[in-house]
Amino acid sequence: MRPGVTVVIPTIPPRVDMLERAIRSTMLQTRSPEALSVALDLSHEGAGPTRTRALRNVSTEFSAFLDDDDYLYPNHLETLMAVQEQTGALVCWSWWDGNRVWDYECEERRCPDNCHRHKAMDFEHPHLFGITYLVNTELAQQCEFPGPEPGEEFYGNEDYHFLLQLTKLTKPSDWAHDPRITWHYSVHGGNTSGRGDRW
Repeated sequence: MRPGVTVVIPTIPPRVDMLERAIRSTMLQTRSPEALSVALDLSHEGAGPTRTRALRNVSTEFSAFLDDDDYLYPNHLETLMAVQEQTGALVCWSWWDGNRVWDYECEERRCPDNCHRHKAMDFEHPHLFGITYLVNTELAQQCEFPGPEPGEEFYGNEDYHFLLQLTKLTKPSDWAHDPRITWHYSVHGGNTSGRGDRW
């Protein structure tokens, strides 16, 4: 693997405007990515298998995931790479704005030091922190993002299942985070929850 970061983006045809915004946000980074790996879902396979295809094409040491309807603030890659370089972690994440579900959780529980935003990875009770994180590519390529099973009515997050695979290949010290907000989680009428049958 060559040094640097590739931003990995799965996308679907109806989101060309959102994809342009996502890509533009990668071009405005204070620490530029070495490459982009964009995979287009033309057969309604879903976000999981499409993201896995994009990941398989990465040849840099690190991959940074981004959904086509979200976007990065200019310091995103610089922040995550700084965490990685300071800690040697294999998986690094930050926080977001736009979707306030987790902010409400913090406010209601009144435990901001122990809510999702500030919580270190707990291998006994792994928690989801969004898809937009940095991961060692060789580690990530040992895993895959699953798609929904045929006839499955509710599709449990493919990104969460991917994280569970990562925990089986790592130890707690391989994970690190910065609770600052470095990306935007878009909430809109076209959210598909990763399902290929919702567009």
